[in-house]
Amino acid sequence: MTDNFKDICGIIKAECSVSLEEMDEAIAQCAVERFNNTVESFFNPELIDEENPEWTTAMFSEAKTAAELFPHLIKPASSQKVTTTIEYDADIISAFRTAGNNWQVRMNEALREWLQEHAL
Repeated sequence: MTDNFKDICGIIKAECSVSLEEMDEAIAQCAVERFNNTVESFFNPELIDEENPEWTTAMFSEAKTAAELFPHLIKPASSQKVTTTIEYDADIISAFRTAGNNWQVRMNEALREWLQEHAL
């Protein structure tokens, strides 16, 4: 038990003439009741939302992954991207940023295109 909890128990014992054993039993009973209420509400068919029913095996088999639904937000596991620090002239960065979002992707594509045209 934490010191704060012991202090609170001591105050309750002094003020209410309750033994620590009785408090322990009351706390345990409260925890059991809260757990039972949670389990009951989880498995109670009357509490299932008709607009959001419990998933069936068929629903799970037809489900799509986040990568399938949002490919632009998730890097594929096979991505060979490497994080690095590099310095460019300010006007180069400004030109790519001015063109809008995903400027790093466009810069990467421009470098890839240059590499294809100029064998190293």
